[in-house]
Order: sequence, then C-alpha cells, then structure tokens
Amino acid sequence: MGRQTGEVRFLPTVAADKTCAMVAVHAILAALLERERTGVARQVEVSMFETMVGFTMVEHLGGRSFEPANGPTGYSRALAPSRRPYRTSDGYLSVLPYTDTHWARFFEEVGRPELLRDERFATMQARTVNIEVLYAMTGGFIAERSTAQWLEACARIDIPHGPVISLDDLIVDEHLRAVGFFAEVPAGDGVSTMRLPGNGVRFDGRTREVRRSPPRLGEHTRSLLLEAGYSAQAIDALVASGAAREFSASGTQAEITADAAVTRARNVKSE
Repeated sequence: MGRQTGEVRFLPTVAADKTCAMVAVHAILAALLERERTGVARQVEVSMFETMVGFTMVEHLGGRSFEPANGPTGYSRALAPSRRPYRTSDGYLSVLPYTDTHWARFFEEVGRPELLRDERFATMQARTVNIEVLYAMTGGFIAERSTAQWLEACARIDIPHGPVISLDDLIVDEHLRAVGFFAEVPAGDGVSTMRLPGNGVRFDGRTREVRRSPPRLGEHTRSLLLEAGYSAQAIDALVASGAAREFSASGTQAEITADAAVTRARNVKSE
C-alpha cells in the first residue's frame, strides 16, 4: 500500500485469516486424499506468515526472482498509483483493458486510435513500463462520460469492466438475490434473525445451504466435552469450578478459558 499510495495502510479486510483458512482446508484435503490412497497420515501445519508471504510475493517478487536481480521487487502494473476505480462524470467505474485487442478497441472508442501506434503503448511490455502514464491517460478519457455510458460502451466493445459496488449495494444486488446468496436464519436469541453470506462453490449446480447462525460462545461446551469422553458429572464439576462455561439460554455470553480449562479438566478427569 505504501508503494502504491505513498502511505502505509492496512487492507480493509481480514485477508490473512481468510486466506490462510482456505490454504489450511486445501492442505487438509490433500492429506486426507493421500491417506485414503496410501494409508499414510500426515501432520498438517500452516504458517500464516509464510502463507501470506507466498500469496503476496507470487507477483511482487519481480526482478528479485533472479540472482543477480534484473529489477526491483513489485509488480508495476498492480502498484501503479492510478490503478484504481476511475471517476466518471457521475460516479466511478472499474475498467481494465489488458490485451492488445482491448487497448485497440478502447483507443478507437475514445477517438484516439493512433495511441496504439505510440511506442509507449504498442506492446504489453511497453505498456507495463509506461503503465502509470497509460492509466492516468485512461482516467482522463473515462471522466468524460457517465457511468451508464461507459458500462454500455465497455459491454459493446467487450473489455473487462464493472460498476463500483458498495457494501450496502451487495446486500441488494440482483444477481446475489437471484441465487439466494445471503441467508437469513434465527439468531439464537429467539427474537432476531441474522443475515449471513453464502459461498460461490456449487456441486452439481447446487451450493451448500446456510442452516443456522454461528454458535454462541460456549454453546457446545457440554456436547464437545461429552464427545471427548468426559462424563456428565465431570463436566458439571468443570462448569462449577469455572474452568468451563456454557452459553446460557437467557443470553449470557459463555466462555472457555483455554489454559485453565485444560489444566482443571485434567485434574477432574484424573480424580
């Protein structure tokens, strides 16, 4: 972010948590498949730091991919300050001509076909070197028309584009409504409901249904301890001692203090 905007900032999403969770799922599935085929079990470990370095440096290792280096780190196209939604005459638009054909169509649309013969923009390599100039120029063209006009034009000349959709817009998006992406389920307090996002994965044309709200903290304390082999009496003792707490139907939040729970649970079980 510092390279692109001049200011070091966080991404406005929990990228590491979600990305590493998906990598962990992939790793677990691979280990399960190997066990199914060979009978060999594996211990799976996913480093969040290493996962995010790999995720980021796939494109940003840049010239440091070679030794000696033939350039700096960073993918110049992605880091260009002008690579952002373009301001139209009445809003914003995401548009990204990429190939020679895309740019030829775009330059023709804005009445500047000669730009494709400009040595700065004639090839993919030349455009990458001069990407900031190109994006800044593109922003000037985009500002001359409305969002609706550009959506029509980009669809007509078939270049990648899309409207800039806000978080609130997503909740009422026509496509997401049509596929039933957001589910509304009881919140668990017997009064309110929760809106939860679905997922874009389908098996045989169908996606998994969101059936319930996330569990309250401590909601499954008793069932999980029973599954782990504790007796009802042992669990009662854990709860009574404060090592484990359950979610109360009255709405009181429950918690399990991890270190204390482990220590006290071992003591109760041994007794």
